[in-house]
Amino acid sequence: MPRGDGAVEFDAAQEFALLSNLGMGWAMLCLVLTLPFVRTRTLRPWWYAPPLAMLLALAARLLFFPPYGS
Repeated sequence: MPRGDGAVEFDAAQEFALLSNLGMGWAMLCLVLTLPFVRTRTLRPWWYAPPLAMLLALAARLLFFPPYGS
């Protein structure tokens, strides 16, 4: 049932999409920041795994569980 005047409706789908997109941006930033350290051999190549896993999980979340329905 709609609320009175001036009530703000919570849109879960919009929040879902926003958080997924922010998470994907954060994962890409982490991947880019990892790159120079792996190239200079300060970090080993397996350090690519955490940001890639996060990126793949968030992409799968948006692909298989779309925020606005199928």
